Amino acid sequence: VVFARPRIQDIGYITDIEGDLETFNRYVDSDASVLRRENGVLKLKDPASAFVFGGDLFDRGSGDLRLAEELIQLKRTYPCRVFLIMGNRDINKMRLAAELSDSAMRQSSDEAFQAWWDPKAPALTKYLSSKGLSDSKVNRLKWILRHTMGAPAAFEHR
Repeated sequence: VVFARPRIQDIGYITDIEGDLETFNRYVDSDASVLRRENGVLKLKDPASAFVFGGDLFDRGSGDLRLAEELIQLKRTYPCRVFLIMGNRDINKMRLAAELSDSAMRQSSDEAFQAWWDPKAPALTKYLSSKGLSDSKVNRLKWILRHTMGAPAAFEHR
């Protein structure tokens, strides 16, 4: 069986939303967008449209998880016309599985990954002691987001 694909005539693209739901909604509502909302559901405007999200969905705003759900649903609805590219802010979250694993948590906080590129970023041990915090997954996650991922408010947005 051969399925005919519609010819794409209009491609929409946006990137670096970083959780800013308001900016994304302004894009959807603009004349430049190939997207629309129908009963609160994100859709492509017409059969000749395609959409590319260029990455960096996470970290700075409080809407990143909602946007992720919407974009994944959009991709499921239009698998051949929606393309989701992962940016560095999306890819770096893959570190969390390793750095917060049970084996990583058994290691001393002195052995934790260091933000070598930022001389002002405190080591995990120093961060924990300066805040009077215990060495837990939650506190390591807060340190990782704030001092190694450049996402100081990401934890609080949850």
